[in-house]
Amino acid sequence: MNVLRIVGFVLKGLGACALGVLGIMTNVTPQQAKTNLATWLPDWLEKFVPTDIYKLWPVFFVLAVLMLIWMVWPWLNNKRKVIRKKARQKSEPEFISMQEAATRLYESESNIAGTRLSEAAEKLGNLNGPASPNERLDYLADFLCRKIAIYGRKPPAREIGQIDYSEVRRTHSSDGATILRDNTFDQSIYWVDVCVKSDQLDKLIYDLEGESGFEAGFNKIAHNIPYDRELKAMTYAQLAVELNSCDKDSPRYLVIKHEMTRRDSQLSTASERN
Repeated sequence: MNVLRIVGFVLKGLGACALGVLGIMTNVTPQQAKTNLATWLPDWLEKFVPTDIYKLWPVFFVLAVLMLIWMVWPWLNNKRKVIRKKARQKSEPEFISMQEAATRLYESESNIAGTRLSEAAEKLGNLNGPASPNERLDYLADFLCRKIAIYGRKPPAREIGQIDYSEVRRTHSSDGATILRDNTFDQSIYWVDVCVKSDQLDKLIYDLEGESGFEAGFNKIAHNIPYDRELKAMTYAQLAVELNSCDKDSPRYLVIKHEMTRRDSQLSTASERN
């Protein structure tokens, strides 16, 4: 196919050149046009040349231009398609892995009501002790699953598609935010190649990084989050009751959970000293 295209391109080029030469040779006096053609054409073909061919020189030039356009049009059309494709790809948000998304969230200053998400991941990623790097990523990936659209594939499927939110709610992240595993059913049900759209992640991080000072205080009221003095006044049992009444991963849930983890850590430290 490429050979045929090359041959066609060459033939069109030669045709355009021939028509251009004819235009030049006939753009003279009638006698000179006849003489020019006689030196170029074989004798058997010369007798078919009309005597008023000198009047056709504009036609030859127009045909030469049209032949050139015909010659380069496929290349120009293909170039236009490539440019449009690149522009479309540039305008479309890229996909990034869930692991990369969780890492970016950890590195950012994202916070909820003044509590850094990176801090929350370190303290709540593992309730039995310090969270490992993978557990921090899993915690932040679970947070992202409740905030933006999630994409992945369920083996043996090969194509990546958006995971329905009803299915996302039944999963948890594992293996350093690389896999989504089902909470309820067979543990063999899982999603791999989990990813998100970069523009949605960037917008979420931008929104979460904006909270500080007055905004943090306003959000405490908006999300019904207890102030520090109220948290300290609650007993552990009261905190547990409040936690059970919260939606998981809501701002109120995260703050109360953080306070309970802090108290557990203090009790553990005190027991070790004794």
